[in-house]
Amino acid sequence: MTMVNRLGQGALVDIVWASDGTRLAVATSVGVWLYAAADNFEAAPRLLVEGPLLTSLSFSPDGTRLAAGLGDNSVRVWDADSGTLQHPLEDAYDAVGCVAFSPDGTRLAAGSDDGAIRLWTLPTPAGGTDGDTPDETNEEEATPDRTLLIGHESGIVGLAWAPDGTTLASCAEDTVIRVWDAATGSEAGQVHGIGGWLGGLAVHPAGTHLAAGGASGVVELWETAQPHEPQYELEGHDGVVAGVAFSPDGKTLASGGSDGDVVLWGATTGEHLRTLEGDSDVLCLRYSPDGRWLAVAGWDGVLRLWDMVAESPGPVVELAHFSDAVTHLAWSPDGGIVVSGSRDEVVRLWDASTGQIVRTIDSGFPTVAHSPVGTLLAVASENGPITLINGATGGLIMELEGHTGPVTGFAFDAAGYLLASSSVDRSVRVWDMQTGVLQRAVMAHIGRVTCVAVSPDGLTVASGGEDGTVRITDISTWSHYPLNADAGVVLRVAFSPDGSVVAAGYLDGTVRLWGMESGEPIGTLRAHQGAALAVAYRPDGLILASAGADGAVRLWDTLRDSLLAMLVGHLDAVNALAWSPDSAQLASGSADGTVRLWTVNVETADGEE
Repeated sequence: MTMVNRLGQGALVDIVWASDGTRLAVATSVGVWLYAAADNFEAAPRLLVEGPLLTSLSFSPDGTRLAAGLGDNSVRVWDADSGTLQHPLEDAYDAVGCVAFSPDGTRLAAGSDDGAIRLWTLPTPAGGTDGDTPDETNEEEATPDRTLLIGHESGIVGLAWAPDGTTLASCAEDTVIRVWDAATGSEAGQVHGIGGWLGGLAVHPAGTHLAAGGASGVVELWETAQPHEPQYELEGHDGVVAGVAFSPDGKTLASGGSDGDVVLWGATTGEHLRTLEGDSDVLCLRYSPDGRWLAVAGWDGVLRLWDMVAESPGPVVELAHFSDAVTHLAWSPDGGIVVSGSRDEVVRLWDASTGQIVRTIDSGFPTVAHSPVGTLLAVASENGPITLINGATGGLIMELEGHTGPVTGFAFDAAGYLLASSSVDRSVRVWDMQTGVLQRAVMAHIGRVTCVAVSPDGLTVASGGEDGTVRITDISTWSHYPLNADAGVVLRVAFSPDGSVVAAGYLDGTVRLWGMESGEPIGTLRAHQGAALAVAYRPDGLILASAGADGAVRLWDTLRDSLLAMLVGHLDAVNALAWSPDSAQLASGSADGTVRLWTVNVETADGEE
């Protein structure tokens, strides 16, 4: 495969092809670009919008319209040829998480973080002039009609239309899949029991079946005519199911999981056909339009193509080793090009006829932690060892080698004697900072470990993972036990200053509190619309700060578990928090490229300000 070009700027959000293959839309943390496929995408792209957080893209089936869901509570629809803004749909009450055109292109479904789905009936385009700009609205367009679909209790994470356009399936962070009658907007059925976080949703090409997978490791298959109970519960994965896909001919269902395997099932019978064994967590998988190839990618940053026509499928070639996880895949309509998007913020287009990389541009952000004592800094780049440097002079102290994948988090103990690190290699490693010796590698999670924290006394490590558990490890015995919550991936953990409570931020937007003495849940904070990305206790322990994908920072009274204040100002997700040692100020870092410093003057339950 040959890489054709590098597209976009900023962190990748979504990539979609127009049905005729002439245009490619790329959404990133910076904006939405529309590329013409002619001449290997060398022509300057059209920037349709920039500024607000972009969440998803969808081309109409005929390729004439492009829709985008935005974090500013709106959906926008453009003419794909001219870039003219046709419809700014601003009825959403919360950030729009996903959009999907109906098969005939006349309706657009938009799911938002408040759990509502808005079904828009779009007027026939009146057409725009060549002189229109992307920021001009065609005033001849009629106002779209809107039907509100209410039922989910949390943010919408997936939408899928039946091929005939009569029904719409939706999945949400409440772990419920609902099937809607698209003509009336009424609910035709719902499915419970997926088992936590939903990792994938797919509709059979004939519209007869619905498949989903998630945190339980089970793939569930329903007949769309009888969606209340699964027809089959398919057990073949040892870990989270991150994606499901039907083959274009409707004969096979593929599922990919955190165990590294891709399992092939009979699409309507549930029969286990074969298992394609892999070495790394699968994040996404896509069939080529002709069904010959299955593209699979995941946390190891390797993009693989499996030949599905051969009697014994095997990866024809490992197309590329990226510096970070591959999170998005999309095939061109003719199957000649596969597009990959990685967390290294690069979109790559590969010519399926060769295996050479023509051009690549690497970028990425290191993981950094500062020791609470002295000037020691721990730094980890995408694929290198953990590097300890003198923060005052920049001099190298030592390198800690052991992780086999990117490091996702660091935490020092209060005295600076220990460093705990978490990684996509599924391990938590604890290092002696005086000698640099690895004390223990703990393999407690199924799937990648997303975050880590060390108790103030240095005796306990808390880690969170994509398996939805917080694991508590006793450093004296290296024994560990889980804290379970049906709330999706754990994104951040933090100990209270006295070590009596551990707080965890989850994908479903909640912050869960656990008592360390009992190991039992002691509180749930309904914190954010979207993922809870950061949690941090104030040094005096009286306030817990949380931050999320909704761009807000919230302050909580730890004695009453009540909301004290909401700090608003960031334009994008807030993913980092840090208190000043005197508890007077809070720093927040955001994907909008800014760090804000807040002076905190709020009264807590004990009268402190």
